Amino acid sequence: MTRDKEILRILIVDDHPVMRDGLAAAIESDGQMSVVGEAGDGAEAIVRYRELRPDVTVIDLHMPGVDGLEAITAIMKEYPSARILAIASCIGDVRIKRALAIGAGACLLKTDSQREILAAIRSLANKNA
Repeated sequence: MTRDKEILRILIVDDHPVMRDGLAAAIESDGQMSVVGEAGDGAEAIVRYRELRPDVTVIDLHMPGVDGLEAITAIMKEYPSARILAIASCIGDVRIKRALAIGAGACLLKTDSQREILAAIRSLANKNA
């Protein structure tokens, strides 16, 4: 079975439940993706990644406690082939460059369209598949 025919397994990490809910609804409506788990902070993201081994993880960069950068660093250290889509609140966020440098495959803004986010997830899932 090719990657294009498989249901992509997605982990969503964001400290705002309404953001997680919105992303989950968009992902589930796609028909080729499924949300396999959610996390409310970076520490929980690391644990959930280990448990679920999703195809793509969508991580908010700005969270209290263990933030997205720390979570990406930990996940990439343990799972170098992890595919991570980092999400930032604003274009001037210095964490965007840092996220890409430490292993995120792409970075989008929370203001980007549902279509753009789903396309980025698909693109990451198909890298080196």
